Amino acid sequence: MDDKDIKPYDLWFASVAYEDDPSKADDRPVLVIDEKRGIYAALKITRTPPRESFWGEYRVQKWRQAGLSDPSTIRISKFLRLEPKDFRRKIGTLRMVDIAGVQNYIDRLYRNTL
Repeated sequence: MDDKDIKPYDLWFASVAYEDDPSKADDRPVLVIDEKRGIYAALKITRTPPRESFWGEYRVQKWRQAGLSDPSTIRISKFLRLEPKDFRRKIGTLRMVDIAGVQNYIDRLYRNTL
């Protein structure tokens, strides 16, 4: 795969290490948000609805149009650092309404860390 095909706001299946055991990984959906020097910043995606006790979980509004098979939640707080070799298969691309929603969460997170 050519890493030029990986673009911000694309959804991919990627090999993601388990948080409790980094020696193990599973293919799971992620949202690419940025690329710097061949390392991609991405966010985890889950079918689990947003949890009220966790800030930063965005429910995708146009999930079918983005290529997802189920209603999905993007976990803004679950930043990943991925290499081109981690990406398996492109799912689709987030729609503008959802790009704006995710960007709003990221902007609020950044403001809160200053």
